[in-house]
Amino acid sequence: MLKTIFSHGTFLTVLFCSLSISTVSAETLVNSEYDSLTLIKLVASASFATIFAALCFFLVRLNKRLQNNIRTHEATEIMMSKLNSAVTNSGASIVITNKQGAIEYVNQKFCNITGYIHHEVIDQPISILSPEADPCKKEPCILDSVVLQESWEGEVLCAKKDKSEFWNAITVSAVYDKYKNITNYVLSAVDITALKEANKKMEHLALFDALTGLANRRLFIDRLHQSILNARRHNTITALFFLDLDQFKRINDTLGHHAGDQLL
Repeated sequence: MLKTIFSHGTFLTVLFCSLSISTVSAETLVNSEYDSLTLIKLVASASFATIFAALCFFLVRLNKRLQNNIRTHEATEIMMSKLNSAVTNSGASIVITNKQGAIEYVNQKFCNITGYIHHEVIDQPISILSPEADPCKKEPCILDSVVLQESWEGEVLCAKKDKSEFWNAITVSAVYDKYKNITNYVLSAVDITALKEANKKMEHLALFDALTGLANRRLFIDRLHQSILNARRHNTITALFFLDLDQFKRINDTLGHHAGDQLL
């Protein structure tokens, strides 16, 4: 409504009328003779017109600034809505923690993968996703406050609510306030368990015999080379034991390869 009433054209009209009234009032005071009451009314009318023109100018400026603020606010709301939708529906697990590593937000993808419900992890330390330590296994990289850095990427072994383990490729980014102080950390995680298992199977097929599960020629040569180098380094002796099966071909030829496989 302000835009309709206090448009630039209306403002110029009001200002012109105000100046005209002021000019007429001044000319009337000089060229005419009126009593004191009439003079006071004329001066008051001129003053009121000037004040009204100034008020109109102020309202026009205020209205323009208000419209700009509304447009900026609407654009910000649209952008925030897009970001919220992108994070909520992301194909990656999104976790936001405070500076100390306490979880403040998780998206639905995180809940689908880990089995946790939102309220079960809020205010919990990020280490809630770390698996139980196994002294018999080589210590993998786990999810704790150590990975909460300004910028970090890596593969981390995590644990679901049911304690089953899974691998994640995680990217950590810091969030800063206007004073350049870190206030939060954002973690984006992608489940790579299937990829890890596939790589492990490929590595096993490349280094081990499919039938016996023993090391194949490639792995044998590598281990023999390491053993020889270790013996030279520590001035020790390494031994090589060779086992041969005589007449093995006769078993395959007479009883079939299946029997030969069972013997091996």
